[in-house]
Amino acid sequence: MLCLALSAACSNADRNPDDFVVQISADPDSMNPILSQDSISDKISEFIFDSLLDRDKDTLEMIPQLAEKYEISPDGLVYKYYLRKDVKWSDGSPFTADDIVFSFETIMSPKTACAHLKVYYADIKSVKAITPHIVEYVFSRRYFKALEVSSSMRILSKKQFGDGSDFNTHKENRMPMGTGPYLLKKWDTGRRLVLVRNPYYYGEKPPFSEIIFKIIPDNSIAFQLLKKGEVDMVNLRPIQWERQTDSEKFNDNFYKIKYFLPNYSYIAWNHKKEIFADKEMRKALTMLVNRKQIIDKLLFGESVEVTASLYVMGPDYDSSLQPYPYDPENAKKIFESKGWKDTDGDGILDKNGKKFSFSFMYAAHSKMSERLATIMKEDFKKRGIEVGIERLEWGSFLKRVDERNFDALILGWSMPFESDLYQVWHSSQIKDGSNFVSYSNPELDRLIEAVRLELDYKKRTEIYRKIHRIMYEDQPYTFLFCNPTLVALSKRFDNVKVHKTGLDYREWVIRRD
Repeated sequence: MLCLALSAACSNADRNPDDFVVQISADPDSMNPILSQDSISDKISEFIFDSLLDRDKDTLEMIPQLAEKYEISPDGLVYKYYLRKDVKWSDGSPFTADDIVFSFETIMSPKTACAHLKVYYADIKSVKAITPHIVEYVFSRRYFKALEVSSSMRILSKKQFGDGSDFNTHKENRMPMGTGPYLLKKWDTGRRLVLVRNPYYYGEKPPFSEIIFKIIPDNSIAFQLLKKGEVDMVNLRPIQWERQTDSEKFNDNFYKIKYFLPNYSYIAWNHKKEIFADKEMRKALTMLVNRKQIIDKLLFGESVEVTASLYVMGPDYDSSLQPYPYDPENAKKIFESKGWKDTDGDGILDKNGKKFSFSFMYAAHSKMSERLATIMKEDFKKRGIEVGIERLEWGSFLKRVDERNFDALILGWSMPFESDLYQVWHSSQIKDGSNFVSYSNPELDRLIEAVRLELDYKKRTEIYRKIHRIMYEDQPYTFLFCNPTLVALSKRFDNVKVHKTGLDYREWVIRRD
Protein backbone atom coordinates (compact mmCIF):
# COMPACT_ATOMS: atom_id res chain seq x y z
CA MET A 1 0.00 0.00 0.00
CA LEU A 2 2.79 2.42 0.82
CA CYS A 3 4.44 2.01 -2.58
CA LEU A 4 1.13 2.37 -4.40
CA ALA A 5 0.27 5.53 -2.48
CA LEU A 6 3.63 7.11 -3.13
CA SER A 7 3.45 6.27 -6.78
CA ALA A 8 0.13 8.06 -7.00
CA ALA A 9 1.66 11.08 -5.29
CA CYS A 10 3.81 11.70 -8.33
CA SER A 11 1.08 11.48 -10.94
CA ASN A 12 -2.27 12.85 -9.74
CA ALA A 13 -3.85 13.83 -13.03
CA ASP A 14 -6.93 15.46 -11.46
CA ARG A 15 -5.06 18.37 -9.97
CA ASN A 16 -3.80 21.65 -11.37
CA PRO A 17 -0.03 21.49 -10.74
CA ASP A 18 -0.01 25.25 -10.11
CA ASP A 19 -2.30 24.89 -7.07
CA PHE A 20 -1.14 24.39 -3.49
CA VAL A 21 -3.35 22.21 -1.28
CA VAL A 22 -2.94 22.41 2.51
CA GLN A 23 -4.67 20.51 5.29
CA ILE A 24 -6.40 22.38 8.11
CA SER A 25 -8.18 20.58 10.94
CA ALA A 26 -11.34 22.71 11.19
CA ASP A 27 -13.14 25.75 9.83
CA PRO A 28 -11.70 29.06 11.04
CA ASP A 29 -13.81 30.80 13.66
CA SER A 30 -14.03 33.86 11.38
CA MET A 31 -12.16 35.30 8.43
CA ASN A 32 -12.55 38.82 9.76
CA PRO A 33 -9.04 39.36 11.18
CA ILE A 34 -10.30 41.75 13.86
CA LEU A 35 -12.79 39.23 15.24
CA SER A 36 -10.91 35.96 14.75
CA GLN A 37 -8.97 34.42 17.63
CA ASP A 38 -7.81 31.01 16.45
CA SER A 39 -4.58 29.89 14.79
CA ILE A 40 -6.41 28.48 11.76
CA SER A 41 -7.75 31.93 10.88
CA ASP A 42 -4.26 33.41 11.32
CA LYS A 43 -2.75 30.75 9.07
CA ILE A 44 -5.11 31.62 6.22
CA SER A 45 -5.08 35.38 6.83
CA GLU A 46 -1.33 35.67 6.28
CA PHE A 47 -2.00 35.00 2.57
CA ILE A 48 -4.78 37.63 2.36
CA PHE A 49 -3.66 40.54 4.52
CA ASP A 50 -0.40 42.47 4.52
CA SER A 51 0.56 44.88 7.32
CA LEU A 52 2.42 48.17 7.46
CA LEU A 53 5.64 46.39 8.45
CA ASP A 54 6.66 42.74 8.45
CA ARG A 55 9.33 40.80 10.30
CA ASP A 56 12.46 39.72 8.48
CA LYS A 57 12.18 35.94 8.49
CA ASP A 58 15.73 35.45 9.79
CA THR A 59 16.77 38.56 11.74
CA LEU A 60 13.24 39.28 13.09
CA GLU A 61 13.80 43.00 12.42
CA MET A 62 10.80 45.03 11.27
CA ILE A 63 10.93 45.71 7.52
CA PRO A 64 8.69 47.69 5.11
CA GLN A 65 5.56 46.13 3.64
CA LEU A 66 2.51 48.38 3.08
CA ALA A 67 4.57 51.26 4.46
CA GLU A 68 7.66 52.39 2.57
CA LYS A 69 9.23 53.87 5.69
CA TYR A 70 8.43 55.08 9.19
CA GLU A 71 9.58 57.69 11.70
CA ILE A 72 9.56 57.60 15.51
CA SER A 73 9.58 60.81 17.55
CA PRO A 74 12.45 61.34 20.02
CA ASP A 75 10.10 60.80 22.98
CA GLY A 76 8.94 57.45 21.54
CA LEU A 77 5.28 58.46 21.53
CA VAL A 78 4.60 59.29 17.87
CA TYR A 79 4.90 56.75 15.04
CA LYS A 80 4.45 58.05 11.50
CA TYR A 81 4.10 55.66 8.55
CA TYR A 82 4.50 56.61 4.88
CA LEU A 83 2.33 54.29 2.80
CA ARG A 84 3.09 52.87 -0.60
CA LYS A 85 0.98 54.59 -3.26
CA ASP A 86 0.54 51.53 -5.46
CA VAL A 87 -1.44 49.39 -2.99
CA LYS A 88 -5.04 48.45 -3.77
CA TRP A 89 -7.65 46.32 -2.11
CA SER A 90 -8.55 43.11 -3.90
CA ASP A 91 -11.53 44.82 -5.60
CA GLY A 92 -9.20 47.43 -7.12
CA SER A 93 -10.12 50.29 -4.77
CA PRO A 94 -7.20 52.32 -3.32
CA PHE A 95 -5.70 51.51 0.07
CA THR A 96 -5.33 54.72 2.11
CA ALA A 97 -4.68 56.00 5.60
CA ASP A 98 -8.46 56.28 6.09
CA ASP A 99 -8.66 52.47 6.10
CA ILE A 100 -6.15 52.37 8.94
CA VAL A 101 -8.02 55.00 10.97
CA PHE A 102 -11.29 53.15 10.37
CA SER A 103 -9.78 49.84 11.49
CA PHE A 104 -8.36 51.35 14.68
CA GLU A 105 -11.66 53.01 15.55
CA THR A 106 -13.49 49.75 14.87
CA ILE A 107 -11.14 47.77 17.13
CA MET A 108 -11.55 50.27 19.96
CA SER A 109 -15.34 50.60 19.64
CA PRO A 110 -17.11 49.20 22.73
CA LYS A 111 -19.48 47.43 20.34
CA THR A 112 -16.73 45.37 18.67
CA ALA A 113 -16.18 41.90 20.15
CA CYS A 114 -12.39 41.85 20.12
CA ALA A 115 -11.29 42.24 23.74
CA HIS A 116 -8.20 40.16 22.87
CA LEU A 117 -7.01 43.02 20.58
CA LYS A 118 -8.15 46.09 22.49
CA VAL A 119 -5.58 45.57 25.25
CA TYR A 120 -2.72 46.11 22.80
CA TYR A 121 -4.09 49.47 21.62
CA ALA A 122 -5.25 50.86 24.96
CA ASP A 123 -2.28 53.26 25.17
CA ILE A 124 -2.83 54.74 21.70
CA LYS A 125 -4.26 58.23 22.13
CA SER A 126 -5.07 58.77 18.47
CA VAL A 127 -4.59 57.51 14.91
CA LYS A 128 -4.79 60.24 12.26
CA ALA A 129 -4.64 60.33 8.48
CA ILE A 130 -2.22 63.19 7.85
CA THR A 131 -2.59 62.68 4.09
CA PRO A 132 -4.07 59.75 2.13
CA HIS A 133 -0.66 58.11 2.34
CA ILE A 134 0.65 59.22 5.74
CA VAL A 135 -0.78 57.90 8.99
CA GLU A 136 0.25 58.93 12.50
CA TYR A 137 -0.12 56.95 15.73
CA VAL A 138 0.17 58.90 19.00
CA PHE A 139 0.71 56.90 22.19
CA SER A 140 -0.20 58.22 25.65
CA ARG A 141 2.89 56.56 27.12
CA ARG A 142 5.90 54.59 25.98
CA TYR A 143 5.38 50.92 25.21
CA PHE A 144 8.11 48.46 24.35
CA LYS A 145 5.99 46.88 21.58
CA ALA A 146 4.69 50.18 20.16
CA LEU A 147 6.36 49.73 16.77
CA GLU A 148 5.20 46.14 16.37
CA VAL A 149 1.67 46.84 17.63
CA SER A 150 1.08 49.91 15.47
CA SER A 151 2.63 48.42 12.32
CA SER A 152 0.93 45.03 12.55
CA MET A 153 -2.60 46.26 13.26
CA ARG A 154 -5.22 44.26 11.40
CA ILE A 155 -6.51 46.51 8.61
CA LEU A 156 -9.89 46.22 6.88
CA SER A 157 -11.39 48.17 4.00
CA LYS A 158 -13.52 51.12 5.10
CA LYS A 159 -15.40 50.80 1.81
CA GLN A 160 -16.36 47.19 2.61
CA PHE A 161 -17.09 47.45 6.34
CA GLY A 162 -17.88 51.12 6.97
CA ASP A 163 -21.53 50.97 5.95
CA GLY A 164 -22.89 51.26 9.49
CA SER A 165 -23.93 47.60 9.75
CA ASP A 166 -23.27 45.69 12.97
CA PHE A 167 -19.60 44.81 12.69
CA ASN A 168 -19.76 41.60 14.71
CA THR A 169 -22.37 40.09 12.40
CA HIS A 170 -21.45 41.91 9.18
CA LYS A 171 -22.35 40.03 6.01
CA GLU A 172 -18.75 40.40 4.73
CA ASN A 173 -17.10 38.74 7.76
CA ARG A 174 -16.73 35.48 5.83
CA MET A 175 -15.25 37.12 2.72
CA PRO A 176 -13.18 40.20 3.68
CA MET A 177 -11.03 41.98 1.13
CA GLY A 178 -7.31 42.23 1.72
CA THR A 179 -4.16 43.81 0.32
CA GLY A 180 -2.08 40.64 0.29
CA PRO A 181 -1.08 38.32 -2.56
CA TYR A 182 -4.29 36.26 -2.45
CA LEU A 183 -8.01 36.84 -2.05
CA LEU A 184 -10.63 34.53 -0.59
CA LYS A 185 -12.75 33.23 -3.47
CA LYS A 186 -14.83 30.55 -1.76
CA TRP A 187 -15.54 29.12 1.68
CA ASP A 188 -17.42 25.83 1.68
CA THR A 189 -18.08 25.26 5.37
CA GLY A 190 -16.71 21.94 6.56
CA ARG A 191 -14.96 21.27 3.23
CA ARG A 192 -12.49 23.90 2.06
CA LEU A 193 -11.46 27.52 1.63
CA VAL A 194 -10.14 28.54 -1.78
CA LEU A 195 -7.75 31.46 -2.31
CA VAL A 196 -6.82 32.84 -5.73
CA ARG A 197 -4.20 35.37 -6.77
CA ASN A 198 -5.11 38.98 -6.02
CA PRO A 199 -4.99 40.65 -9.46
CA TYR A 200 -4.30 44.03 -7.86
CA TYR A 201 -1.43 42.88 -5.64
CA TYR A 202 1.39 45.44 -5.58
CA GLY A 203 4.17 42.93 -5.00
CA GLU A 204 5.79 40.10 -6.88
CA LYS A 205 3.37 37.59 -8.39
CA PRO A 206 2.95 34.73 -5.90
CA PRO A 207 3.86 31.19 -7.03
CA PHE A 208 0.49 29.40 -6.82
CA SER A 209 -2.61 30.04 -8.94
CA GLU A 210 -4.81 28.82 -6.08
CA ILE A 211 -4.26 27.87 -2.44
CA ILE A 212 -6.82 25.36 -1.22
CA PHE A 213 -7.19 24.85 2.52
CA LYS A 214 -8.84 21.44 2.74
CA ILE A 215 -10.63 20.75 6.03
CA ILE A 216 -9.53 17.30 7.19
CA PRO A 217 -10.06 16.80 10.95
CA ASP A 218 -8.50 13.33 10.98
CA ASN A 219 -4.74 13.57 10.65
CA SER A 220 -4.44 9.94 9.53
CA ILE A 221 -6.75 10.61 6.59
CA ALA A 222 -4.80 13.76 5.74
CA PHE A 223 -1.59 11.74 5.73
CA GLN A 224 -3.06 9.22 3.29
CA LEU A 225 -4.25 12.04 1.02
CA LEU A 226 -0.74 13.48 1.10
CA LYS A 227 0.69 10.20 -0.13
CA LYS A 228 -1.96 10.01 -2.86
CA GLY A 229 -1.02 13.46 -4.09
CA GLU A 230 -4.34 15.07 -3.17
CA VAL A 231 -2.72 17.28 -0.52
CA ASP A 232 0.69 18.99 -0.71
CA MET A 233 1.38 19.70 2.94
CA VAL A 234 0.20 18.29 6.26
CA ASN A 235 1.23 18.66 9.85
CA LEU A 236 2.51 15.33 11.15
CA ARG A 237 1.80 13.76 14.49
CA PRO A 238 4.93 12.64 16.34
CA ILE A 239 4.17 8.97 15.67
CA GLN A 240 3.93 9.69 11.94
CA TRP A 241 7.18 11.64 12.04
CA GLU A 242 9.03 8.85 13.82
CA ARG A 243 7.51 5.67 12.41
CA GLN A 244 5.63 6.33 9.17
CA THR A 245 7.87 8.66 7.19
CA ASP A 246 11.31 7.09 7.30
CA SER A 247 11.21 4.96 4.14
CA GLU A 248 13.45 5.78 1.20
CA LYS A 249 10.37 6.02 -1.04
CA PHE A 250 8.70 8.56 1.21
CA ASN A 251 11.78 10.72 1.47
CA ASP A 252 12.22 10.66 -2.31
CA ASN A 253 8.82 12.32 -2.66
CA PHE A 254 8.41 14.46 0.45
CA TYR A 255 10.37 16.85 2.62
CA LYS A 256 10.31 16.19 6.35
CA ILE A 257 10.63 19.54 8.08
CA LYS A 258 10.93 20.25 11.79
CA TYR A 259 11.20 23.65 13.46
CA PHE A 260 10.19 25.39 16.67
CA LEU A 261 8.11 28.54 16.99
CA PRO A 262 6.98 30.21 20.23
CA ASN A 263 4.14 28.07 21.60
CA TYR A 264 3.11 25.90 24.50
CA SER A 265 0.31 23.52 25.38
CA TYR A 266 -1.35 23.47 28.77
CA ILE A 267 -4.16 22.27 30.99
CA ALA A 268 -6.32 25.20 32.07
CA TRP A 269 -8.04 25.01 35.43
CA ASN A 270 -11.13 27.18 35.92
CA HIS A 271 -10.33 29.15 39.06
CA LYS A 272 -14.02 29.87 39.61
CA LYS A 273 -14.41 26.22 40.57
CA GLU A 274 -13.67 25.53 44.25
CA ILE A 275 -11.23 22.66 43.66
CA PHE A 276 -9.05 24.83 41.38
CA ALA A 277 -9.18 28.11 43.31
CA ASP A 278 -6.23 27.24 45.60
CA LYS A 279 -2.73 27.34 44.09
CA GLU A 280 -1.57 24.42 46.25
CA MET A 281 -4.37 22.30 44.82
CA ARG A 282 -3.33 23.27 41.29
CA LYS A 283 0.27 22.45 42.15
CA ALA A 284 -0.81 19.01 43.39
CA LEU A 285 -2.74 18.40 40.17
CA THR A 286 0.37 19.30 38.18
CA MET A 287 2.26 16.66 40.19
CA LEU A 288 -0.20 14.04 38.91
CA VAL A 289 0.67 14.73 35.27
CA ASN A 290 3.59 12.57 34.18
CA ARG A 291 4.91 14.95 31.53
CA LYS A 292 8.19 13.14 30.95
CA GLN A 293 6.39 9.90 30.22
CA ILE A 294 3.93 11.67 27.92
CA ILE A 295 6.79 13.25 25.98
CA ASP A 296 8.58 9.92 25.66
CA LYS A 297 5.58 7.73 24.81
CA LEU A 298 3.12 10.02 23.01
CA LEU A 299 5.41 12.69 21.60
CA PHE A 300 8.41 10.45 20.88
CA GLY A 301 10.78 12.81 22.64
CA GLU A 302 10.13 15.67 20.21
CA SER A 303 8.61 18.20 22.64
CA VAL A 304 10.17 20.21 25.47
CA GLU A 305 8.68 20.64 28.97
CA VAL A 306 7.80 24.21 29.97
CA THR A 307 7.07 25.88 33.30
CA ALA A 308 5.52 29.25 32.35
CA SER A 309 3.83 31.29 29.65
CA LEU A 310 7.11 32.27 27.98
CA TYR A 311 8.97 30.85 25.01
CA VAL A 312 11.19 28.10 26.39
CA MET A 313 13.93 28.90 23.85
CA GLY A 314 13.75 32.67 24.35
CA PRO A 315 15.93 34.88 26.55
CA ASP A 316 13.16 35.78 29.00
CA TYR A 317 12.55 32.19 30.08
CA ASP A 318 14.11 31.17 33.43
CA SER A 319 15.50 27.70 32.79
CA SER A 320 16.65 27.39 36.41
CA LEU A 321 13.04 26.66 37.38
CA GLN A 322 12.73 22.95 36.79
CA PRO A 323 9.32 21.38 36.04
CA TYR A 324 7.47 19.99 39.02
CA PRO A 325 8.15 16.26 39.16
CA TYR A 326 5.58 13.53 38.79
CA ASP A 327 4.91 12.97 42.49
CA PRO A 328 1.56 11.36 43.38
CA GLU A 329 2.52 10.84 47.03
CA ASN A 330 3.27 14.52 47.62
CA ALA A 331 0.10 15.45 45.72
CA LYS A 332 -1.90 13.17 48.05
CA LYS A 333 -0.45 14.94 51.09
CA ILE A 334 -1.50 18.32 49.68
CA PHE A 335 -5.02 17.07 48.99
CA GLU A 336 -5.29 15.71 52.54
CA SER A 337 -4.03 18.97 54.01
CA LYS A 338 -6.84 20.73 52.16
CA GLY A 339 -9.44 18.35 53.55
CA TRP A 340 -9.82 16.01 50.58
CA LYS A 341 -10.00 12.40 51.85
CA ASP A 342 -11.92 9.25 50.92
CA THR A 343 -14.27 9.23 53.90
CA ASP A 344 -16.82 6.76 52.50
CA GLY A 345 -14.43 4.19 51.04
CA ASP A 346 -15.69 4.45 47.45
CA GLY A 347 -12.23 5.23 46.08
CA ILE A 348 -13.02 8.90 45.35
CA LEU A 349 -11.76 11.76 47.51
CA ASP A 350 -14.45 13.91 49.07
CA LYS A 351 -14.82 17.01 51.22
CA ASN A 352 -17.92 18.25 53.02
CA GLY A 353 -20.03 15.75 51.11
CA LYS A 354 -18.69 16.73 47.67
CA LYS A 355 -16.77 14.36 45.43
CA PHE A 356 -13.44 15.37 43.90
CA SER A 357 -14.89 15.25 40.40
CA PHE A 358 -14.52 17.39 37.29
CA SER A 359 -14.63 17.29 33.51
CA PHE A 360 -11.82 17.64 30.94
CA MET A 361 -12.86 19.45 27.76
CA TYR A 362 -10.93 19.19 24.51
CA ALA A 363 -11.36 19.98 20.80
CA ALA A 364 -12.45 17.03 18.68
CA HIS A 365 -9.82 17.51 15.95
CA SER A 366 -6.90 17.08 18.37
CA LYS A 367 -5.80 13.45 18.61
CA MET A 368 -3.10 14.44 21.07
CA SER A 369 -5.63 16.06 23.39
CA GLU A 370 -7.85 13.00 23.17
CA ARG A 371 -5.04 10.66 24.17
CA LEU A 372 -3.85 12.99 26.91
CA ALA A 373 -7.35 13.30 28.37
CA THR A 374 -7.75 9.52 28.37
CA ILE A 375 -4.41 8.95 30.11
CA MET A 376 -5.15 11.58 32.72
CA LYS A 377 -8.62 10.20 33.38
CA GLU A 378 -7.07 6.82 34.17
CA ASP A 379 -4.15 8.22 36.18
CA PHE A 380 -6.32 10.59 38.24
CA LYS A 381 -8.77 7.79 39.04
CA LYS A 382 -5.92 5.87 40.68
CA ARG A 383 -5.44 8.90 42.95
CA GLY A 384 -9.09 9.22 43.95
CA ILE A 385 -10.16 11.85 41.43
CA GLU A 386 -13.14 11.27 39.17
CA VAL A 387 -12.69 12.78 35.69
CA GLY A 388 -15.22 13.02 32.88
CA ILE A 389 -14.26 13.79 29.28
CA GLU A 390 -16.05 16.20 26.95
CA ARG A 391 -15.16 16.10 23.25
CA LEU A 392 -16.46 19.15 21.37
CA GLU A 393 -16.28 20.44 17.82
CA TRP A 394 -14.05 23.50 17.51
CA GLY A 395 -16.84 26.09 17.31
CA SER A 396 -18.66 24.67 20.33
CA PHE A 397 -15.36 24.40 22.22
CA LEU A 398 -14.56 28.11 21.66
CA LYS A 399 -18.07 29.11 22.69
CA ARG A 400 -17.71 27.27 26.00
CA VAL A 401 -14.32 28.91 26.59
CA ASP A 402 -15.77 32.38 25.90
CA GLU A 403 -18.62 31.65 28.29
CA ARG A 404 -16.16 30.37 30.96
CA ASN A 405 -18.35 27.27 31.03
CA PHE A 406 -15.85 24.50 31.76
CA ASP A 407 -13.98 22.79 34.59
CA ALA A 408 -10.65 22.04 32.92
CA LEU A 409 -9.52 22.01 29.31
CA ILE A 410 -6.55 21.12 27.15
CA LEU A 411 -5.34 23.74 24.69
CA GLY A 412 -2.29 25.63 23.45
CA TRP A 413 -1.11 29.16 22.79
CA SER A 414 0.93 30.38 19.85
CA MET A 415 2.93 33.47 20.78
CA PRO A 416 4.91 36.27 19.12
CA PHE A 417 8.66 36.28 19.57
CA GLU A 418 8.32 39.23 21.98
CA SER A 419 5.53 38.51 24.44
CA ASP A 420 3.16 40.92 26.11
CA LEU A 421 1.37 38.83 28.73
CA TYR A 422 -1.38 41.35 29.43
CA GLN A 423 -4.02 39.76 27.18
CA VAL A 424 -3.86 36.33 28.81
CA TRP A 425 -2.83 36.99 32.41
CA HIS A 426 -3.82 40.47 33.62
CA SER A 427 -6.85 40.34 35.92
CA SER A 428 -8.61 43.03 33.86
CA GLN A 429 -8.94 40.41 31.11
CA ILE A 430 -11.01 37.98 33.19
CA LYS A 431 -14.43 39.16 32.05
CA ASP A 432 -14.03 39.57 28.27
CA GLY A 433 -10.36 38.93 27.49
CA SER A 434 -8.25 35.80 27.18
CA ASN A 435 -7.85 35.26 30.94
CA PHE A 436 -10.62 32.67 30.76
CA VAL A 437 -9.35 30.76 33.82
CA SER A 438 -10.09 33.87 35.95
CA TYR A 439 -6.59 34.02 37.42
CA SER A 440 -5.82 37.04 39.58
CA ASN A 441 -2.60 38.05 41.29
CA PRO A 442 -2.05 41.76 42.08
CA GLU A 443 1.75 41.43 42.03
CA LEU A 444 1.67 39.76 38.63
CA ASP A 445 -0.63 42.53 37.37
CA ARG A 446 1.91 45.11 38.55
CA LEU A 447 4.81 43.35 36.86
CA ILE A 448 2.91 42.89 33.59
CA GLU A 449 2.14 46.62 33.60
CA ALA A 450 5.77 47.43 34.41
CA VAL A 451 7.22 45.31 31.59
CA ARG A 452 5.06 47.14 29.05
CA LEU A 453 6.68 50.45 30.01
CA GLU A 454 10.26 49.18 30.19
CA LEU A 455 12.21 49.94 26.99
CA ASP A 456 15.51 48.54 28.25
CA TYR A 457 15.80 44.96 27.00
CA LYS A 458 17.88 43.67 29.94
CA LYS A 459 15.57 45.22 32.52
CA ARG A 460 12.56 43.70 30.76
CA THR A 461 14.21 40.29 31.03
CA GLU A 462 14.65 40.81 34.79
CA ILE A 463 10.94 41.55 35.14
CA TYR A 464 10.00 38.55 33.02
CA ARG A 465 12.05 36.32 35.32
CA LYS A 466 9.99 37.58 38.29
CA ILE A 467 6.79 36.92 36.34
CA HIS A 468 8.02 33.44 35.53
CA ARG A 469 8.61 32.64 39.19
CA ILE A 470 5.10 33.79 40.18
CA MET A 471 3.55 31.63 37.48
CA TYR A 472 5.70 28.73 38.58
CA GLU A 473 4.48 29.09 42.17
CA ASP A 474 0.82 29.79 41.35
CA GLN A 475 0.35 27.18 38.57
CA PRO A 476 -2.59 29.03 36.97
CA TYR A 477 -2.24 26.40 34.25
CA THR A 478 -0.45 23.12 34.31
CA PHE A 479 2.15 24.10 31.73
CA LEU A 480 2.95 21.14 29.51
CA PHE A 481 5.18 21.33 26.43
CA CYS A 482 6.58 23.46 23.67
CA ASN A 483 5.81 21.43 20.56
CA PRO A 484 7.77 21.49 17.31
CA THR A 485 6.08 22.03 13.98
CA LEU A 486 6.42 18.73 12.11
CA VAL A 487 5.62 19.06 8.43
CA ALA A 488 5.53 16.78 5.41
CA LEU A 489 5.67 18.73 2.14
CA SER A 490 5.59 17.48 -1.42
CA LYS A 491 8.85 17.70 -3.36
CA ARG A 492 6.88 19.27 -6.20
CA PHE A 493 8.43 22.44 -4.80
CA ASP A 494 12.01 23.64 -4.87
CA ASN A 495 13.82 26.33 -2.88
CA VAL A 496 12.13 25.24 0.37
CA LYS A 497 14.00 26.73 3.33
CA VAL A 498 13.39 26.85 7.06
CA HIS A 499 13.76 30.29 8.58
CA LYS A 500 13.54 31.50 12.15
CA THR A 501 9.88 32.34 11.48
CA GLY A 502 9.24 29.01 9.76
CA LEU A 503 8.48 28.40 6.08
CA ASP A 504 8.04 31.13 3.47
CA TYR A 505 5.90 29.87 0.60
CA ARG A 506 6.58 33.01 -1.48
CA GLU A 507 10.10 31.85 -2.24
CA TRP A 508 9.11 28.35 -3.36
CA VAL A 509 9.41 27.31 -7.01
CA ILE A 510 7.06 24.76 -8.62
CA ARG A 511 8.94 21.97 -10.36
CA ARG A 512 8.04 21.59 -14.03
CA ASP A 513 9.64 18.20 -14.72
